[in-house]
Amino acid sequence: MSIPTPLRAATGRHHYPLSGWLEAWAYVVVLTLLNLIYAIGHSLGAHAGAFILESMLIGSVALILVGEKGPSLRAILSTWQTWAFGWATVLTEFFFYLLIGRASPAEASLLTRLSLPIALLIGWIGLRRVPVRQRRIGAAIVTAALAGLIAELPAGSRLTTTIYAVLASLAIALRAFFAEFHPWNRSAQTVRGKMAVTGKVVLATTALGLLLMAGHQLLEHAGLMGASRFVPTLAELLHGPTLALALLMGVAVITAMQYLIFSSSVKITSENFSAVNAFVPVTTLIANYAIAALGLVARPSSGLFLATLMAITIAGVMLVLRAPAPRRKSD
Repeated sequence: MSIPTPLRAATGRHHYPLSGWLEAWAYVVVLTLLNLIYAIGHSLGAHAGAFILESMLIGSVALILVGEKGPSLRAILSTWQTWAFGWATVLTEFFFYLLIGRASPAEASLLTRLSLPIALLIGWIGLRRVPVRQRRIGAAIVTAALAGLIAELPAGSRLTTTIYAVLASLAIALRAFFAEFHPWNRSAQTVRGKMAVTGKVVLATTALGLLLMAGHQLLEHAGLMGASRFVPTLAELLHGPTLALALLMGVAVITAMQYLIFSSSVKITSENFSAVNAFVPVTTLIANYAIAALGLVARPSSGLFLATLMAITIAGVMLVLRAPAPRRKSD
């Protein structure tokens, strides 16, 4: 599928295809499923490093298989953006998985909205993209709402939960910037082409990650390095439930997510896609209550309070998305 241009009517207003909106909401459903799978992974004892790297490895192979041929893996590996985007992708999922181990899926999903103010700061400081006043107000609203959620977290785990939330959000923001400036991602003209590029980028990163883990295990076995709780043992890598969830994540969830991101964004624009995506914490909260009844995931501590913070956060996100583009600060 080639990347289309939205139709403009005589009134000057864009008309976006219904399929783009349906794909955006399908992405919300898939991301909600991912949040719940992560919570189930914790309940089944899946190690963070093993689960994420195995999921990413399987998912990258699946993306390559369904994508177009495109540039060679060697050409893709020759750019620094490949490694930056790949590690940001892996670290996003790694820290988010750790975050769900400390908070309910709904709370974790809401906390990662910190990526919005973080992205504005990165763009402002690093790229001289000065956000207009409306964007700054929206980001302040989001930050205030999430500060309220952090204040209500259990005191014993508040600091660790906040650190994981900030790290996951930072990785999300950096991933978006690295994708924006990745030369092969920018040059891909079709959805399947972009999927193939993403698959090759993530494949290289996860393969290197697994090699580093294997090296750590060898050094640990030789007594040259101490054990780390972030590095899985062979038993944890071969853990049955972990492999089963990683297969589900890689083949179904990750592949569907990448297709829906690229396809919906080019049909209805990234801004509209992000607006729909802002409702992921809401759908996760609803699903969280449904699955908690089965005893598979933690129940949110305060549904009404959480729903209120979600409404405030969505309002802040909409302010940012509907604001004029940031100005480029002159040298």
